Amino acid sequence: MRRLRARTGATMAASMIAVFAWSLAEEPEPTAVSEQAEVRLVQVDVSVIDPKGSSYRSVEGLSLEQFEIRLDGRELSDEQREALRFDPICAAADGEILPAAAPRPIIALVDFNYLDGQGRADVARAIETLADRGAEEGPDEQLIYKIYGFTRQLTPLTDGFTSDPALLARAARLVRETAWRSKPADPPRRGPSAFADPPDAGAESDVPSSDDEPLVDAQELAGFDILESVQSLLETARLSDFWGDARSEYRASASLAAIEMMLRAHGALSGRKILVLFSSEAFAFSQRDRLEQETAAITELARQGFAIWTVDAAGLMRERTGRSSLISLLAQDTGGGSVRNTSALDRAFDGAAEQLSCYYLFSLPVAARPEKDESWQLSVRLDTDRYPELWGYRIVAPSRISVPERKKVLDGRRLAGLLSPEDFRDPPVAVTVDFPTRRGERRVLPVRLRVPLRELRWRRAEQGVAARLLADAVIERLDERGVDLVCQLGAEKTGELELRLARAPRADERAALAIELPCVIKRDGLFSARGVVTDLADERVGAGHSTVFVGRPRGESWQVFTPRVEAASGRDLFWGPGLETPVRDRQRRVWRAVDERSPAEPDDRVALSYVLCGPDASGAGEELKHLLARLGADGSVVELRSFQPDAFSLSAGQADEGPFCAAARVGVAELTLGAGRYAFAVANAAMPADALRPLLQRHIETRSRGERLPEGILALSPFTIAAP
Repeated sequence: MRRLRARTGATMAASMIAVFAWSLAEEPEPTAVSEQAEVRLVQVDVSVIDPKGSSYRSVEGLSLEQFEIRLDGRELSDEQREALRFDPICAAADGEILPAAAPRPIIALVDFNYLDGQGRADVARAIETLADRGAEEGPDEQLIYKIYGFTRQLTPLTDGFTSDPALLARAARLVRETAWRSKPADPPRRGPSAFADPPDAGAESDVPSSDDEPLVDAQELAGFDILESVQSLLETARLSDFWGDARSEYRASASLAAIEMMLRAHGALSGRKILVLFSSEAFAFSQRDRLEQETAAITELARQGFAIWTVDAAGLMRERTGRSSLISLLAQDTGGGSVRNTSALDRAFDGAAEQLSCYYLFSLPVAARPEKDESWQLSVRLDTDRYPELWGYRIVAPSRISVPERKKVLDGRRLAGLLSPEDFRDPPVAVTVDFPTRRGERRVLPVRLRVPLRELRWRRAEQGVAARLLADAVIERLDERGVDLVCQLGAEKTGELELRLARAPRADERAALAIELPCVIKRDGLFSARGVVTDLADERVGAGHSTVFVGRPRGESWQVFTPRVEAASGRDLFWGPGLETPVRDRQRRVWRAVDERSPAEPDDRVALSYVLCGPDASGAGEELKHLLARLGADGSVVELRSFQPDAFSLSAGQADEGPFCAAARVGVAELTLGAGRYAFAVANAAMPADALRPLLQRHIETRSRGERLPEGILALSPFTIAAP
């Protein structure tokens, strides 16, 4: 968000420069070498509305010759006219998209900060209407949806854009599961911030839900018992922010920052985009003179093809009579619409779909100076002199087009990546949060950002090629009160990072650069890290997200948290504080996450890493049984082997007696496993071997669908070894 401030951090070097000679028999030409261009493509979406109609759909069938376009009051030059591209994006009556299939994106933002339980149920019902319609009529493949929830961070409720009715129904269920019986207190219009009362832990929800999908346990929402609730929280980490809803602070500026980040995150999408905001009339400022100042950035970003539809989810249940000038302004200034005084909230989706169903896209390349904001007055009108039949139609188009300063755009995308890492995948970035280590009197949480070298853009430089990067990370602690910012690390402290190689990596090269950013922590809890790597050669932004549990449990039971399969290749380059240049990871200390979609290699070192909490660290190796299963094509356990107690290790510095939590690892050496499917498991040592095999076989395939493990099995993590 725009106003993030670091509470603690680490001092790092100003930059890093490294030169490596890659020993190869042949030296191919560097690949993916790019040059910076200062020509930007500005896209303007235009609607032509018939005032006699009742639809937001544009009049279709118009041609470029029927429009007059002026920049700063002047007609386009012959060169500009030649470069101008004109695309009618209209759906014909039979659903065909002309002239070519173009996606029509609708992004829904459910602002839980301003929604009570009934409002959330109504929003869920609106999303369910979309899902039901798609199931009955068949999904519109061109109309795609992405749904987010917001409390103090953005949480995706769909895996990217989708038109799949089942995925939309799942998003509706996630919204519904955050509803509770007790209505949060209305935020005040004036005075100090209000905190809603927590729900009654013993009360049952009166919000309707499906028979096979129960509501979130009220006890989880009412209080935070780390031992009882952390496992379910980790399993639903995408909703880990929601259990603080009942006590979160209502601030309009935070929600505006989330809207701004949504626009930044999706600004690169071609054509018109719609943002549907589910909020309430309580989303408002008491000082009207702040409206223009607080919404200026959103209005500017909306000129990149966005319209905002605002929805008062309280609808007919709203108790207050006043209207929010803020949600009115957001809709009016961006060319969207407002849905009020109705419980049929799906009207916003219908209006947005109409607005996307037909419009005209003008694309014009412009020269922009990277160090300065550029702005042009745009005038688009119909040529009614030559085409009098168009008289009376209304043009809806931005009156000004802007190309912001390059640094401002890049900073905005970096911030958007931190707030919404799921929307920034290029270059791919893996974020790993390790269990904390002690450095003197301080506990340091290592956060590692890993980006494959082949995914970077390499430019010719003296002695080979070079890549220039920025790295950012935000670490938050999640507790019963919500989300607490712990560290903000990265570009402001490290500066620009420069990496030099003798040649550009080949497309099949598996080496990566791992950047470690240490965060000092003082308390236990569930820690969440979001990291961003920016490739300055072409201004691409990649981001990732990870969590780890740090705690001191009570009780005598053994518990396993955040199990993950990791691999260390020895090929990666590693950089962290204290290193002037990256070093080759010959000790294999840089681990990457491994799952079914990201297989390990036969020459990788593979391990199961997790956080172990138990009564006595000295007996952990004897009390727990670590297993490695080789799986058949049908998921059956073909072979099962046990690890000796000395193969299991705990992080240093733990007391031998008393309850403890520590990082644990058990692994196999490189070149030990052949290609195939495997699974690590952790079980109580008392379980007989003949009982383990059928239990493992039954749950390996269902574990990915969220089924709880049977008693006695503490962790189960399938993975794959790829063929060499």
